[in-house]
Amino acid sequence: MVRLIDDRDYEILLHDISFTEGAKYIVENAEEVYYVEPGYKIFGKRLVGTTAIPVGIARDRILLVYITPPYYRGYLLALPWDEEEVIKLRQLKRIKRRDSPQESTLTP
Repeated sequence: MVRLIDDRDYEILLHDISFTEGAKYIVENAEEVYYVEPGYKIFGKRLVGTTAIPVGIARDRILLVYITPPYYRGYLLALPWDEEEVIKLRQLKRIKRRDSPQESTLTP
């Protein structure tokens, strides 16, 4: 398996997807969704995008779209829970939570 995020274990939920396909999956399946700016660093890697990037928290996993060069297709990854990364995300304004109305500071 190719190591996309350092040497962390992860599961590829979807592969050869567009950013839009991955974002839709996260919004529909995560309990909490946070939109981060392009270049946001998670697990030591900068996320690539041209607009706000959804990062989801689903049970004990972190969901994110990882786009690879040439930057038009990528993977939907499920990474193991990491308390430090979750704390960083929760300091951002939450965009969606299943048990509350949608909130936003960024336009997805």
